[in-house]
Amino acid sequence: MRSLLEVLFRYGGFWTFLLLEGLSIYLVVQFNQHQRAIAHTSLNRFTGWVDQTTHAMQTFFRTRIYADSLAAENARLRQQLLELQMRYPPRTIRVESEEPAQAFQMQAARVLHNSIHRHHNYLVLDKGRRQGVEPHSAVVVDEGIVGIVRQVSEHYCLVMSVLNRQARISAAIEGKGFFGTLQW
Repeated sequence: MRSLLEVLFRYGGFWTFLLLEGLSIYLVVQFNQHQRAIAHTSLNRFTGWVDQTTHAMQTFFRTRIYADSLAAENARLRQQLLELQMRYPPRTIRVESEEPAQAFQMQAARVLHNSIHRHHNYLVLDKGRRQGVEPHSAVVVDEGIVGIVRQVSEHYCLVMSVLNRQARISAAIEGKGFFGTLQW
């Protein structure tokens, strides 16, 4: 007990300084709009970096699982290709488009963070403004829509998942012709 008191007296000034410094930073950020924006941007960059580093470590340790998953997907895609080639011989496949360029751009991205157990679920992807991602862009996979891009930084984007209660997406039931709003 005595040694604990000695440690507190010896380093008490240091801990008091850190406490007051933290309180002052909190007050500056809380009551100044410009500093709040700077802190928000810095925090987004830092959390993006942490998410990317964590994801890289997880990916390293899950490489075998990803390889098995990719092999299964390749097999499925090859089967689809064979079925399409049998149904439509290569000489009859013709794609015509009146528009010289597509209105969208597809690019692969990695999910750095994904929440699925909350009311407001989000994803963080490793693509940002430098890669051409813009707010309100769609995020899709081969099974369907994942979500909508809400915020974009230079290297990362925040995606509102379809599992978010605020998500409202116009959708159709494939093959049925029914249209409506997809809402979680």
